[in-house]
Amino acid sequence: MEKELEIYYDHYKDSFSYLRQYLKQRDKYFMYSVILLSLVFFNSMLPTDFEIISKEIIKNKIGIEEFGNLKLINSFLLFSLLSIVIKYFQINLLIERQYSYLHHIEKRLSFKLKEFNIFREGKAYLNQYPIFGNIVHRVYTIGFPFLLIILLLIKWRASFLAEFKLVSFFSFDTIVIWLTIILTLFYLLWIHFKDFNSCKKKKNGVQQSV
Repeated sequence: MEKELEIYYDHYKDSFSYLRQYLKQRDKYFMYSVILLSLVFFNSMLPTDFEIISKEIIKNKIGIEEFGNLKLINSFLLFSLLSIVIKYFQINLLIERQYSYLHHIEKRLSFKLKEFNIFREGKAYLNQYPIFGNIVHRVYTIGFPFLLIILLLIKWRASFLAEFKLVSFFSFDTIVIWLTIILTLFYLLWIHFKDFNSCKKKKNGVQQSV
């Protein structure tokens, strides 16, 4: 009995440690996504200024005096954004699953201990979730994805009006932009479906307790 509890609790501590690492990674990918999205939007809204700054950076940092094909930089930024956004969504989904797993372990530990309830990251976390924390969670999981979709649509429309060619950087950019939008929509659907199921379970739990 004691050995089983020890194994459970050690596993719980390890899982919680992994969760903290995942949260740090999420913050890092979020920051990278915001930076890349800002650069993409800056290039779309102020292309002349972006071109001047890009040429200056390339000249000073890389040593190329005249770099004419700035569309390559635009495509590189979009592809980098897609890569980082995929990582960001993956880590968010992993965090959500990790919380569910921690809640399961807490229930098992509380059941084994009987006289003690262990729910630092489970029941207590959900019942006493601060308003600010809830807002930040929504920004990470819903606000940023919606903003990403809106800005990418604006970016694609601006590119479409400026240059429409089937064989060009525009075609590559279009594929990357719409792939990012589709992945973001799938992510939002998963988040809303998960929240809907959580609310449904809570409602059923309240009805059963009554």
